[in-house]
Amino acid sequence: MSFVKEQIAERHRRVERSELKEFKGCLSGDGLAALPPSLEQLSLALVDDDQARNLLPQLHAAVTSRLPRLWLLEVRVAARVTPAALVPLPRPQQVTPAAPGTRGVWLELSDVSDAGVSRACHVASLLQPPGGYGTISYPGATMTAAGCEDMIRDLRHHRVKVEQFVVPRAIPLSDHQLDHLITLARTMRGSYFWRLQVALRFLHYELTSLWGMTLPSQSGQHQLTTTLPRPYPPFF
Repeated sequence: MSFVKEQIAERHRRVERSELKEFKGCLSGDGLAALPPSLEQLSLALVDDDQARNLLPQLHAAVTSRLPRLWLLEVRVAARVTPAALVPLPRPQQVTPAAPGTRGVWLELSDVSDAGVSRACHVASLLQPPGGYGTISYPGATMTAAGCEDMIRDLRHHRVKVEQFVVPRAIPLSDHQLDHLITLARTMRGSYFWRLQVALRFLHYELTSLWGMTLPSQSGQHQLTTTLPRPYPPFF
């Protein structure tokens, strides 16, 4: 009887893994190899140099050959990860025309201050995938309006391509400063500049632009129900 139960449990684990559509977390190269080809959305955290050096070379092989259904790769980079540990990110195979910034590669640069803008832009340039980024966001940022402007200009200097910027609503910006940043991003980068209003786990999100427009909300249909590592640091 116990053998039958074990067989049923093993079959259930295989079905769960084969149906996994989304994963968020902090992985080593070995953990990355365990992800199934059914994956469509992959969100990873780079927490230190050793992990980045171990993961990034294998990530390129996984995305370009083992994850044929992947359409969104999201990478969060902790402030303590140094540029020397970074190599370019791969681009998912299933990128198709869609709303700006909603497919391809999303980059999250954590805890950026005005003093850290130059470093953050350098990191973005080193990780830039073919075709650039759909979105660059700044969770936990403490930039001022001047820092946001420096960021837009410095990314241009580094020739980083990005469809949209997303900054936390906690950043103190007057209406005049917002209008200036919108215009600057549009004229210098051909990019959108958004302020994050609501963000929940598993791609339940809503972005309200500084033009008063709203992107459609997207609901993740497949929650994470495996024993793979939990997200660290937390996304959103």
